[in-house]
Amino acid sequence: MTQDIGHNYYKELIDLQDVEGVEAQFRSLLEVPIESISDLEKWLKYEKDLMIKITEAMTGHQVDFYRNTEDADIKSTFLHDQQVIQPLLMKHEAKLNEKFCDSPYFNQLDENRYGLMRRVRESKVKLFREENIPLMVKEQELSTKYSEIMGGLTVEWEGEEKPFPFVESQLDHLDRAVREKAYLLIRSAYRQIKPDMDAIMDELVQLRHQIALNAGFENYRDYILVAKNREYSVQDCYDFHENVEKHIIPAWNRLADVFKSKLCVDTYRPWDNTAKLLKNPPYTEVATLMDGVREMLGKTDPYFADRFDYMREHGLLDLGDRKGNPRWFLYRLTCFRKYLCFCKH
Repeated sequence: MTQDIGHNYYKELIDLQDVEGVEAQFRSLLEVPIESISDLEKWLKYEKDLMIKITEAMTGHQVDFYRNTEDADIKSTFLHDQQVIQPLLMKHEAKLNEKFCDSPYFNQLDENRYGLMRRVRESKVKLFREENIPLMVKEQELSTKYSEIMGGLTVEWEGEEKPFPFVESQLDHLDRAVREKAYLLIRSAYRQIKPDMDAIMDELVQLRHQIALNAGFENYRDYILVAKNREYSVQDCYDFHENVEKHIIPAWNRLADVFKSKLCVDTYRPWDNTAKLLKNPPYTEVATLMDGVREMLGKTDPYFADRFDYMREHGLLDLGDRKGNPRWFLYRLTCFRKYLCFCKH
């Protein structure tokens, strides 16, 4: 089975190029009368349906862009979503949150079913500032620029220009000399883009600090904990860091000594961190990797294997190495796990 990376993994349920049409649907939703708890629950269903349509399209366009940051048409569609639709969405989402929270039936909704939603939306009402909309759009533009730079990274490898993910994969090579070469080339590539990345990060810091100030916070750290409805505190974060330093780092150093011994090296280097003590590489082709994952999932739960087959057949997996394709391994792995759990329950 070959890997399909076509565009059939999402549906265009709404035309986001028709800005007036999108805005008309928001206005219609805001004008719906709510005269009972039943009306409020029906209104939430209508709102959810509209948001699903918009999110489906925007997420699909975003994935398209992350798959190929060099395609001009894909980039144009993605930027339209970020620069035109996103501000529209923020503005009307704030109005929808106000309508929901101001409803006399707000507190009569079932706590078990709607309690978390109520708290999240109350928080959004408190945090919303219209002057933050253009700042958040700019924030997204900077994130897009970051993705473009990372997606365009290439490295010369044995006389050929190779996409960055390919060179990163060489960090798992069984030959230590190959791992060292890959590590040094990666660091060299990072040094070349460092000025651009520093400029992006400096601007992000300023933007996010201003967003926090506008919302009534002293800093972005305190703002984002509330914005993301975290159930832990700033002090919990400090405690976590202290425990990592106290327990995890010593454990990692002990593990490094084990690897150093097994690798028969005098000094444990950064390119030894990912070294696998295998006689042969686990796979050489993406198809082989996916076959192996499918087999493991099947032995864990046939349902997971079925869902993995669905994702593979519908282009939901994009694991190849190519230029213009930032490889977000951890992000994809997390999304895949959440997707399986969502479908299971």
